[in-house]
Formats: sequence, C-alpha cells, structure tokens
Amino acid sequence: MGGTPASLGWTVVEVDLVPHAPLWSLSATELTAALRGGSVSAVSVMESVLARVEAADPRLHAFVEVDVEGAMAAAAAADEAYREGTAGPLSGVPVSVKDLSRVIGMRTGFGRARRPTTPDTRDDLTVARLRAAGAILFGKTRTPERGYSYSSTSSDGVSTRTPWRLDLGAGGSSSGAAAAVAAGMGPVALGTDGAGSVRLPAALCGVVGLKPSFGRIPVYPLHDPYAASFVHIGPLTRTVADAALFLDVTQGADPRDPLSWSDSATFTRTSATPSGLRLAWLEQPAEAMRVDTEVAGITWNSACRLSRALGCTPPVRLPGLGDQSEVQRVLWECAQATSYSEPLADSVPEPLRRMVRRGYSRTMTELGAAGRARTALFHSVRTLFQNYDVVMTPTCPVAGWPHDRPVGLSPAEDDPMRAGVDVYPFNLTGNPAISLPAGWTAGGLPVGLQLVTGWRADLLLLEVAFAFERVQPWADHWPVLDETRQKARRARKVVGSRRS
Repeated sequence: MGGTPASLGWTVVEVDLVPHAPLWSLSATELTAALRGGSVSAVSVMESVLARVEAADPRLHAFVEVDVEGAMAAAAAADEAYREGTAGPLSGVPVSVKDLSRVIGMRTGFGRARRPTTPDTRDDLTVARLRAAGAILFGKTRTPERGYSYSSTSSDGVSTRTPWRLDLGAGGSSSGAAAAVAAGMGPVALGTDGAGSVRLPAALCGVVGLKPSFGRIPVYPLHDPYAASFVHIGPLTRTVADAALFLDVTQGADPRDPLSWSDSATFTRTSATPSGLRLAWLEQPAEAMRVDTEVAGITWNSACRLSRALGCTPPVRLPGLGDQSEVQRVLWECAQATSYSEPLADSVPEPLRRMVRRGYSRTMTELGAAGRARTALFHSVRTLFQNYDVVMTPTCPVAGWPHDRPVGLSPAEDDPMRAGVDVYPFNLTGNPAISLPAGWTAGGLPVGLQLVTGWRADLLLLEVAFAFERVQPWADHWPVLDETRQKARRARKVVGSRRS
C-alpha cells in the first residue's frame, strides 16, 4: 500500500454519544448526508479511511490490495459531482470488494497464493453498478481460495482476524469484507454468499450481513457454472440502512443473468414497523449442530426482544430443517471442480484439493439425488412460510474459533459444513436472510441472529431488521484494536479518535 497518507494514529475512548466521531467511523448513510450538506469532503473521508486501513490492517489482514491513487482520484471526482449537483446515491462512499469480483484497475486473485500481475480492465456487473452510483472502490478484501470454505485463511497462508480478538478468525468466505467493516476500514463491503459466506463472517465480526433473495442482485460473470443457482451477492455493513442502500443501487434484472429479476421494491426509505407477524424459531437437532450455550441464550433473548418490539407473541419453537449438508456438499464440490483441472497446483490447500477431487468423482446419479433433495427442501421451506412470516436462528453456533483452524466447532469436528447448518439451507432455497448483531459474549465476542423471510419478501426482511436495530442498536459498539485490551476480552463501546 505504498503512497498511503501518513497514519494519523488513534486512541481508544469510551463514549455513548460521539459528537466529533472520526470520518472512518461514519456509516454510508451518514457520510452521504454530510457530503450533500457540504460539512465534509469526499477527499477527507477517503484520507480517513485509508489512514484507518494503514493503522489497523497490519493486524487484521483484511485487504490483499488497496488502490490509493485510484481512490483519491475518485474522491476528488466525487467532490466535483457534489459541487455540480450530479452526485449519485453512493458518491464519495468508500466500498471494498471481495477478491472474487473484478474491479477495473485492480487485480482479482480469487484468494489464490499467486495474484495476477495484470489489473482488470472490466468491472463485474455489481461492481459496475456501485461505480455508477458513485461509490469509491478502493480495495480488494481477502478470501479463502475461490470462497471454498468458512475458513479465514487464503492460499498464501495468511489468515484474516476478527478485530474483537486477534487470535480468532473472521470466518469465511467473505473474511476480509467482514473484518474491514467491523474495524472501520470502509462502511460497506461487497461480499458473496454461496453457503452463508456473507452471514457467517458478519456474525463473527459483529456487523450486518445481507443475502437478498436469489436473483434480486444479478450475477455476471458467473465463474462457477454449477453454482449458478445458489450463489448470491450481498453487502456487509455496520447498519441496516447501509445494507438497504447497497440493495437499492445493485438490484434489478440484467439480460446476462437469466435467473435475475426485478420488482418495484425500494429499501432506503423503509420506515414501517410491521405488526401482527407470526414468528418462528428453528432448533436444529444435536446431531446436526451443537449450539454453544451462551450463543443460544443471547440469540433467543434477542429474538424475544424483537417479538416484543413488533408487538408479537414470542417465537414458536420448531424443529430445524435437518442436516442438509450432503445436498450442499455435492453441489459445492461440483462447483469447485469446474474451476480446476489436473494436476492441481501445489499451492491449492489440501481441504480444497479433497473437495475438487470429490467433485471430479461425483456421478449424475448423485447430482440427481441432490437436486431432488433440494427441491424437497424448497417445498418444506415454502410450506413453513405459509404458516410463519419470519424465521429466526443463531447465525453461527459458536462465537469464534482460532484463526489457524481451517473450519469447525472443535478440532475433532472438521466437517466444513458443520458451522453453517443454519445458513446454507437458505442458499439452496433462495430465501432472503440477514445476520444482525444480537449481543456480545462475556468474553467480548459478537453473536449473530439470523432472520429469514419468505420467497422474495426482502422488504419485510428489511423492515423487521430495522425494527430490531431500533430496539437493540449496535453501531456504536467498536472493537478495541489494542493488544493488551484484546487479551482482556472485554466488550465495550469504543471509537477511534485522532491523536492531537
């Protein structure tokens, strides 16, 4: 990141209200209001975010590339757009992009050990829509290779850490995206979600992770043909309003994605609090997933608080959807196998090697069985939402695991699907789902609550998420990026402030 502005440095202060919050700590919605009002400039915002990256990222490893010169040029252009009255809805807002999507002027390495030497000359579709809305696309965030895992380690051996405890990973596969937003290194990050890869790291990093309905945000180009029917694009943000803003500027059908679609929904002005909703809580059997006791308590209590805020009866406890791991595994292995040919490069991680080779050996009979099971799951979930409006679960069964462990709930449980039992079924069905910060453990780690609504009921999902944010706000709860305090594992409301 040569040429980065000199680090401004920052200290930790405990506050509830921050009258002079640093620019890097402001949400996209707050930034656009300030930029339109002329109280700040896009150049000063970008300088603040780049300084935050320089200060925090050496410990978190969220970024694989930062385009300083391009970002500052885009910020100057955004200031000019505001002066001329041509600013877009995201003009001047720093947005990072997961290293699975192409960005003009930056390199796309797909999490591999060796990054390409040639910058991209075209944007992926969603990136192009963000650029057209005025977003400053300033960096590429780290991911495990081709997003294959809930691990936070890419193939160069570097692990992204959650800013809440530097010995723990940020989850995957949108590892860097979640850690960046949680630490104030940009208010919005573009992520991808093929099996919970936006929601799970959002939960582990204490931010908002939205997977919209399948097809609402078109995907082009789609690099894994077998993943065409369950990969989603979604944002990681600090607030629900920022997720809504991202959704408004990126949604809508595109002829290059035949599975995409459009409707008339807009989300940034959503203010209604729905009432009379029927709420359900899904409980997985122990053999499918063992939820940490503290995580279970935090998420259930938050679900009950939400029900009171909505004027509803407490959620009805229902059996979970069961273990759908074999369906997801077959489809995911085949998707990964389409991206590799023998012999596999030495740098490909061994768990990914096994996944690819299993994908090579899958038969059409197995694919057919997975397809039938997926169809049965879809109809089970469709029936569920005929009786309930919102379904809730913990996003992740634990609050974290060591950054150097590939995935899983314990060293003895290395099944890569175990941590995502409550998230990936909704990739298979396409329902909209969001992870929201539900609280913090006694050790200071964030816990995520997942909300799911019916087929294409994204507006209801955002309305309920807004209601939860109002009753249980989290955006001013910042991690302490200090080694000594990290060891204390305290959860405290903190912000960064410039040294004078």
